[in-house]
Amino acid sequence: MSVPLMRRTASFDHQSPVSEHSAGLALRGFALIGAFWFLTADYLLVYFSSDDLMNLFQSVGKGWDQLRGLILFGSSDYVRPVGGLLYLGLYSLFGLHSLPFKLLMLLVLTVNLLLAWRIAALLFGDSRLGALVALLVLYHPSEKLDVWYNFGNFATIYDIVCFTLMYAAFWIWLEARRGGRVPGLTVVLGVAALQILA
Repeated sequence: MSVPLMRRTASFDHQSPVSEHSAGLALRGFALIGAFWFLTADYLLVYFSSDDLMNLFQSVGKGWDQLRGLILFGSSDYVRPVGGLLYLGLYSLFGLHSLPFKLLMLLVLTVNLLLAWRIAALLFGDSRLGALVALLVLYHPSEKLDVWYNFGNFATIYDIVCFTLMYAAFWIWLEARRGGRVPGLTVVLGVAALQILA
């Protein structure tokens, strides 16, 4: 008699997520990343949208003073400071050249794809099922009519980085809970910091 999936994985057994051969894991990882970049690489050729320029104007206007926004969470003058600092940092280094902005965006989306794969593998106890979940995550940012041309510009970096920070916190928590362990203070503070930054 088989145990239901959620009951079987709820304990986060030490052996559950990664029992396959590492060559199979690497192959799935390269396939996911390769498919994502095949579907999205032409985005590197897209220039800034009007939304990008508006966000860039606001970020440059606030300057590096936005760092205070990471500490003063209640201040309405510093909304979404992580994204604003990315805009400002890239503009300070590269000016109005859109390629570095778009490249960073695709790299962060790649990290998100791998995060989704790992989290799903932990929850389902199977890297292959995690890869199937990652395929769903891969599809959304690669659908050009939906993402790149309707609202797909660097301005979505706020949402993309929010996913990265929130799911990184979730991953750390899941790893800490494997085997029924109780997370220590370092894990709790790290998860809290990532959630606050998100």
